[in-house]
Amino acid sequence: AIIDSNSGTPGSITNSVQANCLNLTVSVTGWTFNLAFVMNIYGNLTLNSGTTWTQGGVNFRSTTTGNTVTTNGVSIGGQIQFNNVSGGWTLGSNLTSTDSTNGIQLQEGTLNLGGYTATAPKLNLNSGGSGTVKTLTFNSGKLVATGSGTKTVDFSGNNGTLTITDYGIVDVTYSGSTATEVIATTNTNKISFNFKAGTYTLTFLNTGGAAAEVTNIIVTGK
Repeated sequence: AIIDSNSGTPGSITNSVQANCLNLTVSVTGWTFNLAFVMNIYGNLTLNSGTTWTQGGVNFRSTTTGNTVTTNGVSIGGQIQFNNVSGGWTLGSNLTSTDSTNGIQLQEGTLNLGGYTATAPKLNLNSGGSGTVKTLTFNSGKLVATGSGTKTVDFSGNNGTLTITDYGIVDVTYSGSTATEVIATTNTNKISFNFKAGTYTLTFLNTGGAAAEVTNIIVTGK
C-alpha cells in the first residue's frame, strides 16, 4: 500500500478486521492510523514523520530477509511484533511502541537494530512458543525499556532459542517506585543493563535453572 499525494485529503485510517499488506509506505504528512485490529506487514514499513499512529499493533511477518522498518520518529500506539522464522528486519530509524502490555516482541526471525534505538514499556526479545528461533543484532544500536512491573525486560530461554550476535546496551529508564522485573539467562552474556532512574525494587531473574549472565550491570540513577 502506498499513501501519497494521490491518495486524497489526509484523514483517519481504521480497519474492522486484521489488515494484510506487502509493504506500507506513507510519503505525505497528515494521516492518522487508528486501527481496531492489528496490521500484518509482509515487507517494508516506511512512515512520513508527520504520520500519527494512535492505536493498533503491527505484526511483521515477512518470509524473507532484507526488510526495513523506518518510522521516522512516529510512535506506534500498539504492540510491535516480529514473527517469521525466515524473516529478517533492519531498522532504518528509531522504533517506538507505546503499548504497555506487549511493547516490542521478537517471536521469530532476525532483528537488526541497525545502529538505532528500539523503545517500549515492555521488551520481550524471546517470545513465541517452544522451538522458535530468533536472532538479535545490536549493530551499535540500543534497547530502552520505559515501563515497570512483571517482565519489563524478558530474554527468557523458556520460549525457543535466542542468539545475540554482538554486544549491546539495554537501558531501563522507569523513574517511579513500582517493582520492576528483568529476566536474563545465559544468552544475555553480551548485554550491559543500565538502570537509569527510579527508587523501585528490582528483581533480576534467571530462568529454568540456567545462570543469568550479563556483561555489565550499571546503576546511573537513584
